[in-house]
Amino acid sequence: MEREEDKIGVVPPPSLSTEKAALIEKLTPGTQWRSRELLLNRQIEACRLREAGKKGYNHQGTALLIQAASAVPDLEAKLGIVGYRHNYQDAGSRVTLLVVLSDGRLAVLKVGPRSGEAEQLKLLAERGASVPEILNNGVIGRGGKMVAWLLMRFIEGHVLGAKRPFLVVEPGLDYADVRRRVAEAGNFFRLAHQPLPAPYDGPHDFPGAISFREEVGQYFDSVCVPKAAEAGLMGPGDPTVNSRRWLCDFDTAALAAPPALLHGDPAEVNVMERPDGKLVFIDPVTSYGPPEFDAARWISRLFRHGGHSPYVVADLAGVAVNVEPKLDLHVLLLALACELRADAWHESVKQGREYALQLVRVADELVRLSPEVAALTPQPDYVEKGLALVEARLLQLETEQKLRVRGVTLSEAISSS
Repeated sequence: MEREEDKIGVVPPPSLSTEKAALIEKLTPGTQWRSRELLLNRQIEACRLREAGKKGYNHQGTALLIQAASAVPDLEAKLGIVGYRHNYQDAGSRVTLLVVLSDGRLAVLKVGPRSGEAEQLKLLAERGASVPEILNNGVIGRGGKMVAWLLMRFIEGHVLGAKRPFLVVEPGLDYADVRRRVAEAGNFFRLAHQPLPAPYDGPHDFPGAISFREEVGQYFDSVCVPKAAEAGLMGPGDPTVNSRRWLCDFDTAALAAPPALLHGDPAEVNVMERPDGKLVFIDPVTSYGPPEFDAARWISRLFRHGGHSPYVVADLAGVAVNVEPKLDLHVLLLALACELRADAWHESVKQGREYALQLVRVADELVRLSPEVAALTPQPDYVEKGLALVEARLLQLETEQKLRVRGVTLSEAISSS
């Protein structure tokens, strides 16, 4: 809870006109003028709590965040920061602040360990992808190490996952708009996954890029598995939660193709929607691997929050592969299976055992379908036939799930009809 003394004495900077201050308050509802020290201390304390296991997990540690925070006063003078409105407490080991510049513009300042985020955002912008505009970036020495900083123009709109529970498919949202979001994401992936220009030999050579196996493995093992254990869905050493085994599904199919530079985490919390409905993809992880992995994370989140109908997976996968032809349908099925398994364990505490098992059943069916769809690859209408096969099997699975709720099997329902 915010203390009363934290609210005292923080007013709009005197250098800002009344009109500009009023506009800033209109663009940032739910935030107030705050001191730099208060916001930094809040973020450090939130990081300490996560590190202690009270609020999930911490990526790299409080020490890195404190080091980044110590650079903010110098950057304040360098960048012309005159005020602060908000801090983003779930930003791992990076200080992330909503700031006001001397000319009245709103911006987001990120300070932390060096990564490839700035380079990737610049590359995506050059390709015409919808990403935040970089105003300035660089590095600064701190404690004998170099700390990276990134200043981006504020994006008017809302984060899709800002509401709890995360609702990408909001109540009352027309399903056609859900399909539009998948198509728009497909266009983003088409631009993002293009081969890298010289002098890069490949995505592994891109600054700060990590293997998708490392990123996914950390997410499964550090976040999903502990939550599933807390929900009583498994015991120590249970092979069903071994992320390395899940990732083996990719070995023969996905890893045969050249890897792409990925966003890495196009989830609902890393996508903003402008007032005109246009999506903006923020906070890339900068990883590399099968391009299907990006599409799978986006689709799985829409499925998770869209009523859990297995048929939705098939339909949205079809939208994605038709927008981005580089996506292989049989590989996308494996990536979706991987993501749905992760979602099952991640949400198991909140949603319960049956919810988790429902997602796992869909994931297992997608793994069984993948080699059958891959066998259709030589045919010119491979995608159409593959999608028809997936749709039929997932519709059957959906029917079985509905009957399971009633306590009967599919064969029993057929024989009694």
